[in-house]
Amino acid sequence: MVERRYDDEEVREILVRATELKPELPALAATSPSTEGLTLEELQAAAREAGIAPDRVAEAAHELVLDRAVLSPVTTRMGLPVSTSHAVRIPRMLTPGEWDRFVVRLRDTFGTPGEVRIEGSLRTWFHGNLRVLLEPLEEGARLRFESRDDHGAGMIEGGLAALWGGGFLLLLLVLVAVFKGESVPWGLWALSGSLPAAAAAMIPIGRRHASKWLPGRHRQFEVLGEEARRVALKAGGDDV
Repeated sequence: MVERRYDDEEVREILVRATELKPELPALAATSPSTEGLTLEELQAAAREAGIAPDRVAEAAHELVLDRAVLSPVTTRMGLPVSTSHAVRIPRMLTPGEWDRFVVRLRDTFGTPGEVRIEGSLRTWFHGNLRVLLEPLEEGARLRFESRDDHGAGMIEGGLAALWGGGFLLLLLVLVAVFKGESVPWGLWALSGSLPAAAAAMIPIGRRHASKWLPGRHRQFEVLGEEARRVALKAGGDDV
């Protein structure tokens, strides 16, 4: 079996985790001797020279693999992303004071006060289709982000409905005019033409919205998750 190699970005993240976010040590990643990345053994050897425990490097690499296995699963509708989630493992639960400050950060990021729900040790902040959950695990905790975008898919579905509706109405009017010889009001002809025109506007708008929504939401989740990890890596925390 080919041994797993970590690219420069992964090496930096592993070192950040292994050194508990001490900014001066992750520069070691720049010394990578191979353009193909480093194996775990090579990374441990390089980290050992910088005074970083090999066991901590292995643990950080394992955390990275676990995290990336659950990052950002996306569900689609008609080929467009409509929902996504992002899970971040942190070494401990946030204290009440840390959670309150994190909620302030969520409000600033998403531009809404949202609502907070506390059920025992479970904590949730939510607004519409957006939810952030802090959940205890056997070891540490998990911060889970969930979001669904109905706007883009709704525009696409509405556009397709208008397109099919306009086509069906046009066919019906033609059948009435040709086979029954009845006069069709001009308003109905205009309606049969306006529906496809509306579809031609709605479908591109929906596609543009969906293509912009997903990367932006992923970036927000990643930044917030990393901020929470930094807070949780600080020993103890506060109790207020």
